[in-house]
This record gives sequence, structure tokens and C-alpha cells, in this order.
Amino acid sequence: MPWLKALALLLVVAAALGTVDVILNKSVYNPGEPVIITIVNRGLSSVRLPSSRPFRVVRLDTNETVYSMGKGPEYVLDPMGTLVLVWRQTDDRGARVPPGRYAVVVEYDGRTVSREFVIRGAARAEALLAYLPVLAALAAILAVLALVGARRRSSTLK
Repeated sequence: MPWLKALALLLVVAAALGTVDVILNKSVYNPGEPVIITIVNRGLSSVRLPSSRPFRVVRLDTNETVYSMGKGPEYVLDPMGTLVLVWRQTDDRGARVPPGRYAVVVEYDGRTVSREFVIRGAARAEALLAYLPVLAALAAILAVLALVGARRRSSTLK
């Protein structure tokens, strides 16, 4: 079975090449919540990440890079090595990014790997704010009923 030997050799060669994976601690984040990024080399050889930016964050609806980790040391991931980084949901100027769909993108050895995630909007807070007039009206009705009940009690005591 020469094809089986060829397949085994192909698998060994593929495993020997650095294979990088991006793992996020969650797939959906609240605004301002830290995004913990783990970059893992699952291959059998070391992988170099560019010193100019080991990762970047892209807003998917505009395909715009909103954050690039600034120039720093060159990262070398040994086989099965990991690099853990934290992104605080800010753009390159330090301003908070808006809710939406994003991807962490890692480029290495001419290849690209990415992982998508979502930053939730403030929809919950906005929905609660929409109910404020209703809650205020209910509070006013309860106050009037309490006042009427107090007057009835005081008139029956006389």
C-alpha cells in the first residue's frame, strides 16, 4: 500500500510545519470586557510572529483594522507553545470600539488564521430605558392609590 505510506509522510510533513490557532476565552463579549487571546503553535516546528503586530483586530462589517498591537518584540512560538494577550476593546487611538462583529487575525510565515467574535450592543440598557416612562407612571399610580387608601383609613377612624 504505497498510498498509505505517502499519506503518512504527508501528515508528518504537515505536522512539522508550524500550525497556529487562535483561541478566545468567549465568543460574545459585553462592551469594555477584556478579550483574552491565546495564540497556540500546534505544529512541530517553531513559528515567528511579526514584531510589528503579532495580531490585529478587524471589524467585519467594514473590513477595517481597528487595532494593531504596536511594534514590540518578535514572538517565537516553540512547538505547542502559547502566547496569551489581552485586548481591551479599544482602537489604535485608545477609543472604545462600537458593538459589532470582529475577528482577531494572526499572520505568520505567509499564512493567516483568524477567530471571529461579537461585542454586544447596549441593547439591554436601551430596552430598560424605554420602560422608564411606564415605570414612572406606575409609581405615580401607586402613590395616588396609597394616598387615597390613607385618606379612607383616616376618615373611618374619625
